[in-house]
Amino acid sequence: MLILDDMVTLYPEQLWLEISPESCQTARQTVNAQAYSNPVAVERAYHNIICQTVFANWLREDPDLPLPVSWLSPQEQSAIWEFVNGSILLLNTTRLTLVPSDTANLDELSVEQEWVDIPDWASHYYLAVQLNLQDGWLRVSGYTTHNKLKQQGIYDAMDRTYTLDQSELVEDLNILWVARETSCWFPMVAPLSVLSSTQTDALILPLSQSRSTSPRLNLPPEQWIALIANPAWRKNLYHHRTATTHLGQWFQNLIEPGWQAIRDFAVLQSQFPTYALARGMTPQEKRIDGEGYQLAVMVICEDFESNPHAVDTAQSLVEVGFIVGVRVVQSNFDRSHAHLPIDVNVELAFPDEVGQMETITEHLTSDTPNLTVWFPKLIVQSQESVTLMLIAGSWQFVQNFTL
Repeated sequence: MLILDDMVTLYPEQLWLEISPESCQTARQTVNAQAYSNPVAVERAYHNIICQTVFANWLREDPDLPLPVSWLSPQEQSAIWEFVNGSILLLNTTRLTLVPSDTANLDELSVEQEWVDIPDWASHYYLAVQLNLQDGWLRVSGYTTHNKLKQQGIYDAMDRTYTLDQSELVEDLNILWVARETSCWFPMVAPLSVLSSTQTDALILPLSQSRSTSPRLNLPPEQWIALIANPAWRKNLYHHRTATTHLGQWFQNLIEPGWQAIRDFAVLQSQFPTYALARGMTPQEKRIDGEGYQLAVMVICEDFESNPHAVDTAQSLVEVGFIVGVRVVQSNFDRSHAHLPIDVNVELAFPDEVGQMETITEHLTSDTPNLTVWFPKLIVQSQESVTLMLIAGSWQFVQNFTL
């Protein structure tokens, strides 16, 4: 296996930086303190924080360069990373967009359309960054300008990205530093479409309920770009998608909107035959719409206990067990509603003792009756989130629980 010094020797024009375990740990702690609607967004934020932090620290070591400043606050960046990949650093008036990727053999720069076609997001330069967290290094394989990316990049209408091959990138960042001092220009971007408040409200509701990891693809590009470019609308959509259920309220029988308590045990046994009485809270149920069917998701938390010996309340450990049931409410395929109309993956994502996200997956098949999944008990820090995800065909259901 090639070590970092070997990689520097092979590609001397490219920038190679070490990623320390401390940087990864700090980034993971930061992400765990933020809210995201799905594990894909969590990892996207994690990669971007590492990329931005390591590269900015390297810039600060050069006395000839201005101190780098993040374009947005941490809270505003969370609302970006819920939807798209990338971040902007400012060197005085020069804007650098960093685009991280953990692809093993990075041979191109692929930039999502938002960073190119939104006037307030457009940058002077775009940097392709490869992350290898296992071996602990970061590689800036090259950069390009906004004009070249827009004019010569290949636009993919399916995933809405502009892409340049590695051979089209400038590898030596010293050329960039000289260029920013000798040229004075700003990206020219066409004005965005105009959305009314009524249109925006009508768009945000379905996007909030959609559990696709790429809601940016659920609207025509002109509408999506106009929506996400507006800070207030973006914040509104972000908060709707990352709403968190607080289990402490459930144990006090405070039902949150969208959930319904199941208090009749006989009905519960008939709807979920594999259910056995669990010690803990009253079961809660939420209905979700699929394609031609409606499912009900039941969640029970058992043995919700805090560590009474913890010195720091904020860092106390919580032990909790999740029971998840899925049943058919309506179906165009099976009038008896006896079986699931489609295979369902039930996933539970949670931070381990060092903050790394772990996932437990159970598979429910369509040829079996409504089923209940008993997950092993988790021990996590209080105030951290556990994410429940159901994946069936083209739709996803995601619910964040704060302990």
